[in-house]
Amino acid sequence: MLSKKKIISISALLPLFIALFSAPGAHASTFPTCPTASSGGTCAVSIDPSAVVVSDPSGNSFTISVLFSNVDHLAIYEVYFNYNPNVLTATNIVLAPGAPSTTFWCQSDCGSVRTFASEIVQGTGTVHVGQGITFGGNVAIGTTPLILFQVTFSANHPGTSSLFFPTSDPNGADNPKISECTGIGMCTAESIATVTGGSAFIPPYFVTLSPGSLTIPQGSFKGSANNAVVTVTSNLGFIGSVTLTSSSPNTAFSKPSVSLTKTAASASVVVSAEAQPCTAAGTYPVTVTAVAGSQSISSMLSVTVTSAAVSNSFCVSASPNDVGTLSVGVPVTTSINFCSFNLSGSLTLTVNIPGGGGLPHRSISTSSVTLTSANDCSTGTPVSVSMTLTATKNTNPGPFAISVTGAVVNVPEFYTVITGSV
Repeated sequence: MLSKKKIISISALLPLFIALFSAPGAHASTFPTCPTASSGGTCAVSIDPSAVVVSDPSGNSFTISVLFSNVDHLAIYEVYFNYNPNVLTATNIVLAPGAPSTTFWCQSDCGSVRTFASEIVQGTGTVHVGQGITFGGNVAIGTTPLILFQVTFSANHPGTSSLFFPTSDPNGADNPKISECTGIGMCTAESIATVTGGSAFIPPYFVTLSPGSLTIPQGSFKGSANNAVVTVTSNLGFIGSVTLTSSSPNTAFSKPSVSLTKTAASASVVVSAEAQPCTAAGTYPVTVTAVAGSQSISSMLSVTVTSAAVSNSFCVSASPNDVGTLSVGVPVTTSINFCSFNLSGSLTLTVNIPGGGGLPHRSISTSSVTLTSANDCSTGTPVSVSMTLTATKNTNPGPFAISVTGAVVNVPEFYTVITGSV
């Protein structure tokens, strides 16, 4: 819920200035819209960056800039700027460094350009900024936006806050407005034609990977080179269980979830990547996601697979790998497909259930498959096994991952991961 506190206008001088030099009706409930500037664009105010996403604890304090563009004769601006005080606190509000300055602000008569009155104040959920400039050299801002002031925020709670300029105040006093002056005594208070706000997202926890990239050869299935550590760290006091998922069916976690508590604000698991013989050499982006309720925070793992000679092996995949959202009592089926990579023999199948109970009921049509040259990965037909998943009333809501592994003596084992949610 955004709150807003009315704040008295910008110092004793600025209202007098507006009253003396603005056109009649400058404080009416509506203002005329500023005309198209000589630059050819519509006068506008915006913020930069428009979308702030905090990615580590150091980002819980950040600064945004407020920019104006396409104004011919700016003499005064007055802007109310709103945010969510439950999520953010405005800790510092300043005019942009060096502005107004003769370098950027002068069209002519640069020696007389100066600020004669300015005010920067903060209410509960509202920042109010006003600035006046003497008439000797009005500000001319073209298509390149010019920063007029900056606001620094600190996060006080996880969540999302809009960052915006109110435009629908019934009295019109909060409308972002300027005073354009074409000469002494020829000033008009005008609403800014285009206002563009933004947002800030403060996550309840952070996800980091170490290392952030892996390089493994074809036919690689385990070892330190296949592993990265995923660390989940609480932000601003978050506590709860966080489930880990991956965008790749060829990655697996040492455990499916971590718990963050008051005494353990950080927890880690190992994510392992395999490169089956059929995996083409190249670099693959893998999204590692940590889910807690409706919150979902991700980090990227880059996996590079290099070419390697592999013999007497196999490949396994699922279709589909992601079964979507399961409804209680409604079975969903996926096919597990095996092919031979110069291997003839019987594979024993294992359904791995990370974390034990709370996952959908699963049944697989057979516990073993036999591969021959007819099932060659390049020229033959894979052997398919059917697996059915059914959510029950005892199934935990949220994402899940179930792996199916094939194994044969003296051959590296490979797996595929079936994901979904309940």
